[in-house]
Amino acid sequence: MKTKILISFFSFLIVFIISLIFFINFEKQKVVSENIIASPINTPVVVEENKINIFVAGDIMLDRQVRKRIKQFGSDYIFASTTEVIKNADISIANLEGVITNFDSVSAKDRNILRFTFDPTVSETLKNVGFDALSQANNHNNDFGLDGIKQSYDFLRVSNLKPFGDYFNHDDKVATFEKNGFKIVFISWNEFGGKVDRILELIDQYKSEAYYVIVMPHSGIEYEHYPTTLQKTNFRKMIDRGADIIVGTHPHVVESLEIYQNRPIFYSLGNFIFDQNFSYDTTHAITLKIVRSENKGILKEKIIIMPIAIQDSSPSFEEGNEKQKMLDFLASISDVSLKEQIEKGEIDLNNN
Repeated sequence: MKTKILISFFSFLIVFIISLIFFINFEKQKVVSENIIASPINTPVVVEENKINIFVAGDIMLDRQVRKRIKQFGSDYIFASTTEVIKNADISIANLEGVITNFDSVSAKDRNILRFTFDPTVSETLKNVGFDALSQANNHNNDFGLDGIKQSYDFLRVSNLKPFGDYFNHDDKVATFEKNGFKIVFISWNEFGGKVDRILELIDQYKSEAYYVIVMPHSGIEYEHYPTTLQKTNFRKMIDRGADIIVGTHPHVVESLEIYQNRPIFYSLGNFIFDQNFSYDTTHAITLKIVRSENKGILKEKIIIMPIAIQDSSPSFEEGNEKQKMLDFLASISDVSLKEQIEKGEIDLNNN
């Protein structure tokens, strides 16, 4: 009898001790959990870097022989070798050398008639390959009159592309973007459509609103590698008024680069898509990738120069010796102080 009582007592005692241990551990875990909730761990705040890259190309002309090639091979063929780079940029722009309209092409029938209109389907192609905005401030924008200008703007906008500028330099035609923490505005000027004064006022306006101002003037003499006095005077005025970078078009060949007031002026990028197959200069050009980043108030800027070759109206990026050949040529016609940077294909604006 006593043995049974002792066994029962010890069994009870063991159960009691196990329960007590469980209870104590439970309370400890509860206190720890409450402390964790009440006192969260202070994790360091990660400061994100704002960064944007902008792709810039020269003249795009989609009429005449280019129109015929598009009809034969499709519009994707023309852009096949450059689409990936255009799409991968945060913003991509170029100069559209002509208008998108329903009018019949006249230059496809007679290439000596220099009036350029593009098939309406190309607006969708331009969007699909990655372009975001296109300058219309050039000497071919008025080839089909005011109706042609309006049609072109309408077709571009329907395809969710932003046109900026026109033949007459109307001051309300700009393209603005707010992306990756940056405010960007694209302004263009056609030398053959009026004075530069209204463009300077636009630069004033957008600079005062903290925009990064990129101006794409259409100016100069065709097939000349050096800018005219008028180009130099007007482009430098734009910098003086607050433009951050000038990227010129129209000469159909590459012109010199200079740094003025620590800001870059590319006097001409040359062609991007064209059917001017009669010389090395008109079938070899440059494109740009503008890279800006800001971290803890420190702004960094650089421009990567990417040479292209145009074969059968289709551009592709150069590599190796051919790439270096174009970089060396650009260096040879530009300010000698930029020689080393140009030959490397990268302009560091923090060191100029």
